[in-house]
Amino acid sequence: MKALFTAISFLFLMNTVAAQQVVYEVRYAHHPLDVKNYDTEKLRKEFRIETVFTPDKINMVYTMYDRFIVGGAMPVEKDLKLETIDPLKAPNFLYRREIGIINVGGPGIVKVGEIEYELGFKEALYVGSGTHEIVFRSNNKDAPSKFYFNSAPAHKACPVKKITKKDAKTIQAGSPGESNARTIYQLIVAETVEVCQLQMGMTELLPGSVWNTMPPHVHDRRMEAYFYFELPENQAVAHFMGKPDETRHLWLGNEQAVIAPPWSIHAGAGTTNYTFIWGMAGENIDYGDMERVSTADLKGEKVKPVSVQKTTPGGPKPFIKQSEIPWEPAGENVRRQIMGWNEQSMMVKVEFLKAGAVGTVHSHPHLQNSVVAAGKFEVTIGEQKTVLEAGDGYFVDPNVPHGVICLEPGTLVDAFTPFRADFVPKETELPKPDDEPNVR
Repeated sequence: MKALFTAISFLFLMNTVAAQQVVYEVRYAHHPLDVKNYDTEKLRKEFRIETVFTPDKINMVYTMYDRFIVGGAMPVEKDLKLETIDPLKAPNFLYRREIGIINVGGPGIVKVGEIEYELGFKEALYVGSGTHEIVFRSNNKDAPSKFYFNSAPAHKACPVKKITKKDAKTIQAGSPGESNARTIYQLIVAETVEVCQLQMGMTELLPGSVWNTMPPHVHDRRMEAYFYFELPENQAVAHFMGKPDETRHLWLGNEQAVIAPPWSIHAGAGTTNYTFIWGMAGENIDYGDMERVSTADLKGEKVKPVSVQKTTPGGPKPFIKQSEIPWEPAGENVRRQIMGWNEQSMMVKVEFLKAGAVGTVHSHPHLQNSVVAAGKFEVTIGEQKTVLEAGDGYFVDPNVPHGVICLEPGTLVDAFTPFRADFVPKETELPKPDDEPNVR
């Protein structure tokens, strides 16, 4: 019995250790109209992959864009087995997948089943789908291997193949005069390796050149991921993304990656020259299948001017007098004054003329801050309810149901972010951005 307990404990420990070796996260797809509203922090969270390599761990990001996986394995003190992860719902990682691996560290070994493949710096290995296991190993823990990999779903099994820079299809592109002279190594493409949909390669920028993928392009039939490396300390790359007529940028450091949706451009400019690995998957394995974008057609993020609505009473003035603003009905024994607004915010004064007057429970996509200027109110926010008096206030998150019952006649002052377009008279023309957006 003791021996059985020891064996079970050992297996549990091994499974726990294996699980701890693999760290992954899932990222969802995004509509370009939604991305327009992302601030910089949100943009980084959704598209930048900050940590690709961690000693003695395998890091992965599983993205819903073409079910593509971006990952890195860095064996130092021990071998690392590429375990399956829950989103795959498969007995092993390559059960319905193919993988491309490029070593960007010291010499090491990738074991596929019982066969070991030696990978030096910037050498690649393609492995098709199957039941074989993959194990990563460094030759020297003082100069550990860094195995960067991309993986995509596969509909058939393709042969394992090692590819070096000499085996790759090589393209010289750009020019020193345009600061984009570069060498493109097509390592895992249909011309060099039999694949299902995965394509990977590496682009080295020459000294003095900093721009990659310029002029840029998009390809609706597949997504792409970039991994930047060989960036010296304190150097970085500004990676450009977004639709061509409304681009955004993210700053990336050495050995960081970024996800490029099919609708987005993907280009970058570094503070020095560098190397990056590109990986793609989707409908088409034709490398040249892309829609090129002229640099003259690129435009930066549209910045809406902070302009006050000039037809709103009190709007353009720094001081607001209630005697100059008309009241409008807002319910039985309830009236309001629109004190002032622009596209970012609005202030509204709501007067409850009699006890028992009701501000019906409702919700809206705006953030609301309110102050009780006079009177007493029973305030409901979501499932919570309390009584507030003059000088008290409350805060309502977007889309949370809320309402009030007047207990003593009084006044509320509401502030909304952004402004309540439904409070603006229909004949009022809203502020419009300039015809030509600001380019950052």
